[in-house]
Amino acid sequence: MDISSAIIRDILFFAASKGTPIEKLTQSLGISLNDLHNDDYRFPLALADLTWRESVAFTGDTLLGLHSGIAADFSSAGLVGFLMQNSPTLYTALLRASEYYSLFSNLIHIELIKNGEHTALTLTPIPQFESCFGAKHAVEGTMSFTMNAVRKLTSKKIIPTYISFTTSFPKEIESYESIFQSNIDFGAKSNCIRFRNQDLELPVITYNRHLYDLLNQEASRLLVTQKNLPILVLEVQHCLNQLFQSEFPHLELVARKLKKSTRSLQRELQELGFTFQDILEETRKEIALAYVQNPKYSFSEIAFLLGYAESSIFTRSFKRWTGKTPKEFRESKK
Repeated sequence: MDISSAIIRDILFFAASKGTPIEKLTQSLGISLNDLHNDDYRFPLALADLTWRESVAFTGDTLLGLHSGIAADFSSAGLVGFLMQNSPTLYTALLRASEYYSLFSNLIHIELIKNGEHTALTLTPIPQFESCFGAKHAVEGTMSFTMNAVRKLTSKKIIPTYISFTTSFPKEIESYESIFQSNIDFGAKSNCIRFRNQDLELPVITYNRHLYDLLNQEASRLLVTQKNLPILVLEVQHCLNQLFQSEFPHLELVARKLKKSTRSLQRELQELGFTFQDILEETRKEIALAYVQNPKYSFSEIAFLLGYAESSIFTRSFKRWTGKTPKEFRESKK
């Protein structure tokens, strides 16, 4: 039950744009600017809720979620936002966003459901978050961001056929009507945006097939990683990627980065069924796959970048990982 630093950062910077110093906001939350700018850092539910509460208190904006969502851009959603921008159709963009939403927040469950001539995007806060102060703002922010996104992606003034919120009727109804420009129900059974199927068939004006394939593959990989790997393993992987230059960092450096002794790190990994060497090998494989798919790099350059003494050793390792030589793998991706 957590949320990415990118979302927390956007909430706080939007609040700061209304006149509250960012340092005052972070101090009230007990977090540092370093944590805020670390895209791999995730904040627990309690702090996410407190972020909404403090931001509303400091700004006096009771519709902060709604307003911050409409002001957010695609970079706010990180990899998922870029994937939406490079999707072939609006339906695909929303489908991928719903599939990979948990990469930056697992506090809201999102579904895209086709029914006849319409498709509904539904947002359901998880039970632990549903009664929190921030749930309303998180849902409204996601829904207003979605409306802004579908119009930007298609360069069309798309009007949903129906909007609903589970919250009670607000005093400031004009703000909702201005953003959604559709019939809105409050006190409904679900939070929902319903679109015409024909609108969702519209092409995304920034579609790039190559980037879409790469981003979709990476998002899928990250989702599997997020679901299956223990936190310590993810931390070691992050250190290896972060510290990788012309060669991979050794065990002692990674342990020091994680504020552990080498013996403690090895023991804790072993208890989880992993070794440092296994994680290093998997990380090397993932970086190799990314390099090989980029024709900018020759195979000898890739071997050098990954720390192999000879290209032939890299070729043998790559074939062991994928069943193909680097050349065969690159040609298969054309």
